[in-house]
Amino acid sequence: MKAISQLVCGVLFVGFASAQAAEVQCDHQNMAMVPSTAASNFDLSRSGLVADPAKGVLWMRCSLGQNWDGTTCVGDATLFAQWQSALQSAETYEYQGLTGWRLPNAKELLSLVEHSCWSPALNEMVFPSAYNGDYWSSSYAGHYRESAGQNAGDGVVVDFVRGLEKVAYRTSGLEQQAPSAVRLVRELLKN
Repeated sequence: MKAISQLVCGVLFVGFASAQAAEVQCDHQNMAMVPSTAASNFDLSRSGLVADPAKGVLWMRCSLGQNWDGTTCVGDATLFAQWQSALQSAETYEYQGLTGWRLPNAKELLSLVEHSCWSPALNEMVFPSAYNGDYWSSSYAGHYRESAGQNAGDGVVVDFVRGLEKVAYRTSGLEQQAPSAVRLVRELLKN
């Protein structure tokens, strides 16, 4: 009897994982992992935008520099070598009459990581044609400062190749951050 109940539980789990996997699209996926960003967690009904009602935010589906053509993101993401430039581009951005866009903090960006995918570590059903690299966050690297010997002015990027956060150098110096993309976010207004 115990073996039968374990078999049933195993079949149910596999069925659940398969249903979740159907809501994730990526080129490189570990099918043994339960997806972390199923499409059903998001509202995809707005053109070029994706709402995350659980977190109360609205994301651009495309990276800054790309355009939404009705089904996917086209063009190349704009890459920013310096954090300040990325920050300024968000301050004046307007899309479909909406303003108030900003760079997401590292925690918000990490919430988009699809742990069953890599290169990019994103659900491309939600964020199609995504830049496969680092994205700027608005977060400071203060929590890394003492343990890693970083400067207080260093920032955090999220590496969407592997889905990890790491310290970035915001300005030119002895070491310079490779250019990074931007995905804008704003607060979700209630209708």
